[in-house]
Amino acid sequence: MRAARAARTQPMTNQLLIGNILSLLGQVSLVIASLNTSKTRTLVIQTVGFVLMCLANLALLGIAGFVMNVISIVRNILFAKDKAGKAVVAGLVLAYIVVTVAVEASVGFVDRFWYLPLLANIVFTVFAFVPSWKFKLMNTFTFACWIPYDLLLGNYVATAFDIGNVAANIVSIARIRRRGTQE
Repeated sequence: MRAARAARTQPMTNQLLIGNILSLLGQVSLVIASLNTSKTRTLVIQTVGFVLMCLANLALLGIAGFVMNVISIVRNILFAKDKAGKAVVAGLVLAYIVVTVAVEASVGFVDRFWYLPLLANIVFTVFAFVPSWKFKLMNTFTFACWIPYDLLLGNYVATAFDIGNVAANIVSIARIRRRGTQE
């Protein structure tokens, strides 16, 4: 616990650099996934991004981020296989809560704002299948939740991408609303 806190107060290290490089690769994968039109391919590419983000979080000692991304990989596999019924969604939400709180408690809750990624992933999992503009609104909220967590973790690449995603989603919402479509 003390080692994790001490490591976060260190100046730029190889660990920070490696974490941000892995984060960049993961974030680029998420952007590529967002541009894909096939649901299955999108989820597969997004899963690759989550694996890279897991490694980035490990390098940066982001325990909650690591846990969130591992469970998100499981979520994507289930969603890609169209196994997203209410029981699966409830099980994923329970897994996010129980595993995250248990892991964070075991290390003394060293992650500041650990509950924001938890909230983001619960909201995303529950509302993943809402109509277009509502999905964009939900996506804006979930990326906004990650900003303080990534910033305090030293994951500057992810913070920049989080802010960019918030801005892009706001623009998309405005375009959808201007067109008057509720999709």
